Amino acid sequence: LAATRITKSQLETLETYLQAWEMPIEDSDLSALWVSDLNFHHQIYEVAGNRHLVRFSEIAAELAAIYRRNTIRRMSDPQSGTSRSRDDMRREHNAIYEAIASRNPDAAEAAARAHIHMVIKHLEQADMILEVTQAPQAV
Repeated sequence: LAATRITKSQLETLETYLQAWEMPIEDSDLSALWVSDLNFHHQIYEVAGNRHLVRFSEIAAELAAIYRRNTIRRMSDPQSGTSRSRDDMRREHNAIYEAIASRNPDAAEAAARAHIHMVIKHLEQADMILEVTQAPQAV
C-alpha cells in the first residue's frame, strides 16, 4: 500500500531515515540507528494508511523498541555470536525503500517479507546463543 500511496515528500522523509545507516556511529551511541529504524517502519505504516497497523505499531512500540535496541547493540558487538550486521539491515531497508520509491507494491511486499524473515532468523539465533550462554554450569 505504501508503494502505491507515497508522496514525494513522504519518500524524502523515508530516505532520511536510511541515511543513519550510512554514517559511522560510535559503538557507545547506537540511539541514532535505533530511532531511525523505528521511524522508518512507522513512516511506512502511516503512508500505507492502515489504521489498524498504525495502532498496533503504537501499542507494540515499547516491545519493538527493546528488540531493536538489543539487535542493534548485538550487531555492533563482535563477541555477540550473531551473524547479522548493520550492512544486512541497511541492505534490507534499502530494498524496501527502493521498491516503494519505484512504486512497485509486489517488490515492496517481497522486500518486507524478506526483512521479516531475516529478523525472525536473527531472533532465533539470538535465543539459541542466550540459551547456551545462560545454561547452568555442570558441577
